[in-house]
Amino acid sequence: MSAKEAKFHGILYTRLLDYVEDNDTLFDEPVSEKTTESGFADIYVPSALNGELVIEVKRDDIYPRDKEVIKQAREYTEDLDADFFATCNSNDLFLFHYQGEIEVSDIDFYYFNLRDVDLSEAIPQLLGVVEHVHEAQSLPDQTERERIVGVLRSFHSSIWPTYKGLAREKYGSNERFTQQFDEWVQENDYTDLDEEEQYEVAGKQYAYLLTNKVLFYEVIREKTKSTYDPEVGESVAEIETESGFELDPLHGHTTLENLENHLQNQFETIIKEIDYEPIFDDGASLFSDFPQNRKTLTTLQDFLENIEAESITRLDEDLLGEIYEELIPADERKMLGQYYTPPKIAETLASWAIPDRSNDGIPRVLDPASGSGTFTVEAYQQLEQLPSQPSHQEIVDHLVSIDINKFPLHLTALNVASQNVSEKTDRIHTHHDSFFNISPDVDALFSSKVHAEADDGEVGLFDAAIGNPPYIDQRRLYPDKEHFRKHLKQLGPEGSNPYYDGDKRFSKRCDAYIYFITHATQFLNDNGRLGYIVPTKWMMTGYGEEFQEFLHDYYKIRAVVAFGARAFEDAFVDGALLMIERCDDEEERRNNVVNFIRIKEEMDAEDIVDTVEYEIDLDGSREMMVLTRDSYRTVAVRQEYLMERESSKLGHFLSAPQEFIELLENPHTTSLKNLLRDSSRGVTTGDNDFFLIDEEDAKSRGIDERFLTPVIRWIKQMEPQTKLTEDSTDVYLLDTHDYVEEVKSSGNLQQSDLEERVKSRLREDGYTALWDYIREGEAQGVNEKRTCAARDVWFDVGELERADILHPKGFKYRLFCLRNVDNIAANNRLYRLHPARGVDTKVLLGVLNSTVYQAAVETLGRSEGRGMLELSKGDLVSLPVLDVRQLDDDQKQAIKDAFIEWESGVEGAQDELDEVILEIMDVETDVDELQEIREAVTQERNDRGTTSEVMVSRVDTLEDVGTHTFTVGTEAEEEAELSDFM
Repeated sequence: MSAKEAKFHGILYTRLLDYVEDNDTLFDEPVSEKTTESGFADIYVPSALNGELVIEVKRDDIYPRDKEVIKQAREYTEDLDADFFATCNSNDLFLFHYQGEIEVSDIDFYYFNLRDVDLSEAIPQLLGVVEHVHEAQSLPDQTERERIVGVLRSFHSSIWPTYKGLAREKYGSNERFTQQFDEWVQENDYTDLDEEEQYEVAGKQYAYLLTNKVLFYEVIREKTKSTYDPEVGESVAEIETESGFELDPLHGHTTLENLENHLQNQFETIIKEIDYEPIFDDGASLFSDFPQNRKTLTTLQDFLENIEAESITRLDEDLLGEIYEELIPADERKMLGQYYTPPKIAETLASWAIPDRSNDGIPRVLDPASGSGTFTVEAYQQLEQLPSQPSHQEIVDHLVSIDINKFPLHLTALNVASQNVSEKTDRIHTHHDSFFNISPDVDALFSSKVHAEADDGEVGLFDAAIGNPPYIDQRRLYPDKEHFRKHLKQLGPEGSNPYYDGDKRFSKRCDAYIYFITHATQFLNDNGRLGYIVPTKWMMTGYGEEFQEFLHDYYKIRAVVAFGARAFEDAFVDGALLMIERCDDEEERRNNVVNFIRIKEEMDAEDIVDTVEYEIDLDGSREMMVLTRDSYRTVAVRQEYLMERESSKLGHFLSAPQEFIELLENPHTTSLKNLLRDSSRGVTTGDNDFFLIDEEDAKSRGIDERFLTPVIRWIKQMEPQTKLTEDSTDVYLLDTHDYVEEVKSSGNLQQSDLEERVKSRLREDGYTALWDYIREGEAQGVNEKRTCAARDVWFDVGELERADILHPKGFKYRLFCLRNVDNIAANNRLYRLHPARGVDTKVLLGVLNSTVYQAAVETLGRSEGRGMLELSKGDLVSLPVLDVRQLDDDQKQAIKDAFIEWESGVEGAQDELDEVILEIMDVETDVDELQEIREAVTQERNDRGTTSEVMVSRVDTLEDVGTHTFTVGTEAEEEAELSDFM
């Protein structure tokens, strides 16, 4: 008995013993390793009143329904004159009701799934079933679905460990398998998995494919059997084969040694006799010749016998597709390359994107990254409801699914074919390839001709594209970025490549999902709709700007939909639904109203679609409306405004409190960069532990003061002060730059000789303490660190830039920007801000220390975990702030006076500063209300660690139901509009 088998055996026995001892039951104390004539029964549970039970326990890679395992358990049962027996491993348990059957596969059973159940709960259920059989002389009712799923699941979980081991053995020793395995790893983005994990995924995927093929074959085989039909007066089959004969069963008709060939022959036969090529033909993939051994073949043989013995024809056909999904536990989906999409989400996108009819009456639907077929199946169900009542094959002919991964594409084909097993499926339009190898005007590469607008064999155009494209980071695009980018050359006016290398070119930092949208654009008819689940990064990152411009060039953005924590069990924290409609008319695109919707409470798919389609009338291009309801919130804004807006950040329309949105889009704001002459991060030392020295350490080492410059290391040093002087810090920066420049100018030196000459001069000039400190740093390898090694003199951090204002790069609770009175140097955890000419430093500092500014930072900053909010340089300069250049002298003086009081620590100065700024911005929000919301958002960010969750939680609980309209835009836009009328 293996260690794991022994452990589970021990746990099961102990739980049985505990239950019998602690409860009033008719069973006696169980016995472990009960001696019999044939050997030792693993667990024996005696009961004079209910009948004795024998349990045979196996390790997890042994199939509990293995014929020999069942025979062994039956022999122990007969030896002990017991009534019942069960076989199990730690995943599955089968309780058998033996009534003298000759074939063990014919013995009736009751299935228990032990995976997610505490044994203390499973044991009373098991003994209860035993008690029921003893009294009723029959097993309690259990659905065929439960039983069949149990058999399938048990087979899979017990055979994949062996396939994993076989993959490990064959890799490296078989050239063809090794090459196919390496290609499979690259294509499916498994490079981050270690070798053992890769072997495990391969073993599990192959086991799933085999399991599904067997089940589907047997379901179809039953349909090829002829039965007498009184209406036609002869025997007919539900599904006719080419030859007219029914398919042979998979079990029997062969030896164990020839079983693999027999299966392959039968799979080729069903392709020839009916088709189903996408399901049964593995092509030249990793799974076409997966290794087998005697153990796997024996297990497979027993499984085939089990499946044939089950009444699978009684299985509800509507549930057949669900079984394939149910076989894969949720926690395994991601590892197997399957990203779970809640059915309600797929239903929402399909219902919205697929029109009621198209040119030929049946809309064509594309799923370019089909996964296991969730969206394709939902599209099938949408088309099935059309008034024209298309046939099964007509529906299938209007669905095209693509995936680079053979495993999920196989599941797609199975799921589509299973939607109506009673009708023969001649063609399934699934394609195993990269979406980026296909274009609308190439000849169809699918298993059969795809219906196109013209009967010319081209892939053609579609009325809808739906799906959940893979979230592959730009650094891991396979085989390279060019593979994903080359289609951009086909977009834009003929003869130009604006999105590839022109004035609208896409950054090479784009992740894969962006390209899935741009490429799908070529496949859509005018007015064709695209509905994808996508990350929200495009609303917050640098590459989002060019992507948004692309959307404005081709689409009406109908809606972006996000979900709060209470909307679904699996809320999309970092994802949203992008719902866009292809439109060639620029004026129509400009006049389109974009709905940013956050679902707050659970809603039916139909209600979500109604919310998206609800037409909101905005009087002007610079009007924004917020509709807040119990179940959702919609922020409506005209697309023209988004096109001309200075910032590309959009995330706040989904997540920020309404008060924050009104401040961020206020017409009196501008980007911070417009108020600055320059901005930069503080000095990057390369090793802060070496270059930043506290006052006491500097004195004890005797380092001369000329090499020590006061420095602000981090924001904590700035609290609770409101301005910076030399008394604000006791930390010094090792600053040798002026000395290095003196040495450099003192004689003709080669650049490579400079560092050694500086060190020599330090000794000559008597600065031995610093020389010793530098030698100590070299002994510790500081000089070899990347930043240091790149310098001409590794310990010279360069000329120090000073700035009037220091701004933290990140913070947890309180954001404040301070006046750098004594021009203190700053570490790279701080930004150095230089106000532009004509911008008063104290007025700008008043704006930057207001709650209005902190609201902007909370909304547009990036949560980096542990509650920290971080600002990149791009984030910082793009933040919307009050445009102080447009203020009159009285307004500037009011802000300046309030800031001086704030800087002096006057009680109530923060309120006064906020009130002045809110009044200038002409918003109705009360100071106390704004501060309360900001504090709550900051606190929840620290409690939860992700900005999106924080905002959603805050808005969902505190926003009042109602409708609010306000003006958006900038002063510059106002002036431009006024000039048009003059």
